[in-house]
Amino acid sequence: MIITNTGDISMNHKLSVIGDVSFNSNLDVAKASTLKSTLKVSGASTLSSTLAVTGASTMGSTLKVNDTLTISKASTLSSTLDVAKASTLKSTLKVSKAATLSSTLDVAKASTLKSTLVVSKAATLSSTLEVTGKTTFKNDISLNGHLFIAGDLSLNGNLSVIQQSNETIINTTINDYTLIVSEDISLNGKLKISDDASFNNNLYVKEKVWVDGTMGIGTANPVVIFDISDTGALRLPVGNNIQRPVATDVDDDKYYGSIRYNTNTSQFEGYGPGGAWGSLGGVINIDQNTKILAADPNPDSTNNQLTFYTNGSMNMIIDSTGDVSMGNNLTVHGELNVNGKTYLSDNVGIGRTPTSYKLDVNGDVNATSYNASSDYRIKENVVPIADTSYNVDNLRPVTYTNIKMEKQDFGVIAHELQEQIPFLVTGEKDGEHHQSVNYNGLIGLLLNEVQQLKKRVQELEQSKP
Repeated sequence: MIITNTGDISMNHKLSVIGDVSFNSNLDVAKASTLKSTLKVSGASTLSSTLAVTGASTMGSTLKVNDTLTISKASTLSSTLDVAKASTLKSTLKVSKAATLSSTLDVAKASTLKSTLVVSKAATLSSTLEVTGKTTFKNDISLNGHLFIAGDLSLNGNLSVIQQSNETIINTTINDYTLIVSEDISLNGKLKISDDASFNNNLYVKEKVWVDGTMGIGTANPVVIFDISDTGALRLPVGNNIQRPVATDVDDDKYYGSIRYNTNTSQFEGYGPGGAWGSLGGVINIDQNTKILAADPNPDSTNNQLTFYTNGSMNMIIDSTGDVSMGNNLTVHGELNVNGKTYLSDNVGIGRTPTSYKLDVNGDVNATSYNASSDYRIKENVVPIADTSYNVDNLRPVTYTNIKMEKQDFGVIAHELQEQIPFLVTGEKDGEHHQSVNYNGLIGLLLNEVQQLKKRVQELEQSKP
């Protein structure tokens, strides 16, 4: 049966249509309607209540829903889908052209978009979203599953990645991608780079950095484990004794080879076996009181000498000319060969500890000649021996065996000579050191005695008849 009406038709009760229905003008349904077959709408349609479609439906123009649109099975839209309020899809939604959502979109199952998807408000995806065209998000996106991107990803704002497992690896070797960082980048986790990396700005790493291989600064081809090719400087850690990474009395081999600058001692120091921090500024002990300095007393001193300190005291200097000066005793247990001049400012002992003598020798002294200073400029109160009472009358010349030299000799007994001519004898009888005799002084006395004898002989010769 065909019903044709050129004006409006209003039904206050149900309309059941078993076959095809065609409307060339407006269809206004105020309450629930059920269509069990095809509904074709060629013009604008407005639904103020629920529309339940159990079969295929085709819309040749705009479908505008002012309230909830519920689709329980597959739906295909070949044109624009404009949803102004919340929509729920319980099955597959296929959109082949542009779709705009001005409110919440809740998709419970897989959805495929082959054109532009514009989302201006919150969207929740509980399953896979596959987008083959351009997608623009103007608000927050929350993903509870994986996000797979097959093409380029461009971010105009911040990217925040929350690690969900013990390790995250970004692998770009398959497509030979390049990662270019033009601004600061901060990583709170691990960064693993298996190929070249170029940073045009700062790289800040909060925790440890591990390099499996060589590292070059100023060179792309390092030849050692850490190669710096530059004319500047390498600044080492600076701190005082308390700030050392390990105490000086703790032997920890993990810190062997550590180098730092100590502000307490104003020098570089290193840590090695035995748990000791030692100076790297030359020959110096950890207490800084035994050392050899090439610049003294200041690091910028230019006196070109070596200064030797022991136990905090300066005890020897080798000056720029090679001269050696000492502030204490020199003990030589082997041979001492001196090819130049030797100046000794204190007493010297050979074969014994130095005594009050400038040179004290325990043993024979051999020389091709021996001169004693006798210049008038070192003498005062000069009086001829002939004008004195000194003579050899009471002296006792003896021959004896020297038990230290183990040989026989001539001479006098020191303390006996001291009783007659005290100033020719040094030391005291049975004193701490052995007495010695100035035999050069006896020469003058003997000369005077010879002169007196010759004079007496001449007088006797002249008195003969």
